[in-house]
Amino acid sequence: MQCRHICRSFYTHIRLIILQVRMGKYEYAIVRFIAEDDAPGIVTINWICEDDKCRYPNVRTNEARDKLLKSNAKPTEEWITCPIKMLSKYETFADTRLHLSKAEETSHLESEAEEDCRRKWKRKTSW
Repeated sequence: MQCRHICRSFYTHIRLIILQVRMGKYEYAIVRFIAEDDAPGIVTINWICEDDKCRYPNVRTNEARDKLLKSNAKPTEEWITCPIKMLSKYETFADTRLHLSKAEETSHLESEAEEDCRRKWKRKTSW
C-alpha cells in the first residue's frame, strides 16, 4: 500500500516537472474554464496541475484572487479543481491582464509576435 502511494506521488511529481519545463519562463496563463461556460480567466502556471485542469482558490473577491495571483501562491487542498483549456501564456501579470479583454472577445489568442508576422499579400499587377 505504501509503495503504491509513493509511486503515484512520484508519477505526479514527474508530470509536474514535465509541465513546468514545457511552460518555460512564463508565470501566468489565460485559460477558459470549461465548467463556467468557457469563461476566460488568469491563473499562475503553478496552479495548473495537468494540461486540462488547474487548482483555483475559493475566494469571494477579485482583490483576494489578484493578491494570490500576484504573490504566485501555491495551491492548497481547499482549492477547487477546474477543467480548463489553456489559451496563452505570459511572463508578467500586467501583460496577462492586458490580454484578458481580448480573450473575453475571442476564443483564440495569438501572441503579438505572431500577429506582426502576418502580412497581407497583394496580387502583383503587370502593366
